Amino acid sequence: MRPQLHYWIAAGLSAAALIFSSSASAQTLYSTGFENPPFTTGSIAGQGGWQVVGTANAAQIENTKAESGSQAVELIPALNSSSQTGPYHVDSTAAGMVDLSADLYIASSSNQSEWQFAGLASTLSPFLGGIDIFPDGSVRTLTAGFPIVGTWTYNAWNHVDLLFDITDQTYSLSIDGSLIASNIPNCGDNGPCTGGQTANYGAGVFNTFGTEANNDIGYMDNFSVAVVPEPATTTLFLVGGLAIGIRKARRRWGRI
Repeated sequence: MRPQLHYWIAAGLSAAALIFSSSASAQTLYSTGFENPPFTTGSIAGQGGWQVVGTANAAQIENTKAESGSQAVELIPALNSSSQTGPYHVDSTAAGMVDLSADLYIASSSNQSEWQFAGLASTLSPFLGGIDIFPDGSVRTLTAGFPIVGTWTYNAWNHVDLLFDITDQTYSLSIDGSLIASNIPNCGDNGPCTGGQTANYGAGVFNTFGTEANNDIGYMDNFSVAVVPEPATTTLFLVGGLAIGIRKARRRWGRI
């Protein structure tokens, strides 16, 4: 199995290199692995420009679980005393194409809560789009009708990538390098997702709707926001997915 895996990874890298060499690079607006420096363990509120919706102490920088490095964000529903809580970072841009991504880990429990990863305007209203992870494990996109597009894998790191086309008011969703859905109409509000216009990307948020009754826990690592040149959109999305797939393959099969 290893030689075959090595062959496909090598072939994929060669193809990606040929495609990527003819494309413009994405411009990173903000990227962090939540390492020290500058982040120290404790509440993330006020660190590195991060703010928290709802209960501030429910979102902590911790050093016991991380996708890479030694630190990540820990979000604890049981500490939430409001309707929802979670960290967000404002990175406003008037660009026509914006990529938002992060590694997310949600532990399974006997009383699972609902989770969300999304992009919004800088005032946190309205939503552009994103995903809701329901207690039954279904993954739903933030758009009219909130359709189910997949099933979440608990107790594992999952790389979530949202590519927002501000010009067309649509977005695409990729998880662990696989394109799950594309041309999803923007939510456009903070309620039923009626598809109202969202002028620009403003912020990314990871939050939970859980409260004291829930005993699950979530983590976020490797948060990134980048402006993507429109002619290179598909290429960059695929190359990014390939990189994540290779990283996970190396972790599963050992160094190749």
